[in-house]
Amino acid sequence: MSGGFNRGFTLIELMIVIVVIGILATLAIPRFTSASDKAKMAEAPRVLVSYETAYLAAAEERDAADLKQENLAFEMPDSKWFKYVISDDASLATATALSDIGEFPIDGVLLSRYNPGPPVTFHRDVTPASAKAAMDRLAPHFLNDEQ
Repeated sequence: MSGGFNRGFTLIELMIVIVVIGILATLAIPRFTSASDKAKMAEAPRVLVSYETAYLAAAEERDAADLKQENLAFEMPDSKWFKYVISDDASLATATALSDIGEFPIDGVLLSRYNPGPPVTFHRDVTPASAKAAMDRLAPHFLNDEQ
């Protein structure tokens, strides 16, 4: 048996490791929160584009006067972040933010309204105007790509 001493970590070494982990966590948590907000914001445009696809499919099969919400092969999902509503004649769908998601203000509303044309398009907008900049930045494909 040798008369040496037990090798282990000193208190200072452990404290340095804890400080380094704390600094890394301080840098990582805001980035994770920002990515999480962007993912929540991206839900509504995808749902509304799915509604638009279902509306166009139903419009090909039915007379415009016969287009109703129940005739769409689409059902608005339940969401923790948005309240989705389709008008009775199915020509307007809205997604209303239920909470402050990132830069999207409370009561911000995404609109997708059918325009029979010609050409046949969907008018997309964000109200209030203060929400438009946030949605343009976080979900540009929804607002800029008219169908």
